[in-house]
Amino acid sequence: MDHPRVSVCTRTWCRDASLKMTIGSFLAQSFEDFELLVADDSSPNDTALTVGLCSFGPRLRHLRLLQTLGPAGNWNRGITEACGKYIKAPRRDDLIAVVDLKRQVTVFDAPPDVLPIFSSRNLIGKSNPPLSVKGRLWEEGHVATNASRRRRICSGTKLP
Repeated sequence: MDHPRVSVCTRTWCRDASLKMTIGSFLAQSFEDFELLVADDSSPNDTALTVGLCSFGPRLRHLRLLQTLGPAGNWNRGITEACGKYIKAPRRDDLIAVVDLKRQVTVFDAPPDVLPIFSSRNLIGKSNPPLSVKGRLWEEGHVATNASRRRRICSGTKLP
């Protein structure tokens, strides 16, 4: 795939089950102009098999490091390989709503006076029930105030 709109770069090390759910949440996106890069920090398990079983065509790339570099080195590898105009960097266990990429790209493509985009997130356990919700749920037409944006940046809510 040449120059997708968005490069989704996730990193992993020995997290097959959660990685499979993360990949699945991107497979379900209503927005399709993106690539999904899985930066694998030399996992000794079946990460390559997990990625290989996900039918996503050339938009899914498994970037296996030859030696373990740790989280920062693994992130850097994924971002270096990214071809998209925008980069989204979810963790290996993040799930996103079906419309998230579409909504986020729409806002990023808006006039340049728009600030970073945030969305709520559900924290889940191994059996997948929501443990808690962080941030505000997406409201159609909702535009946060500058104070709200600053508060979200300071509280560590992830940027896309």
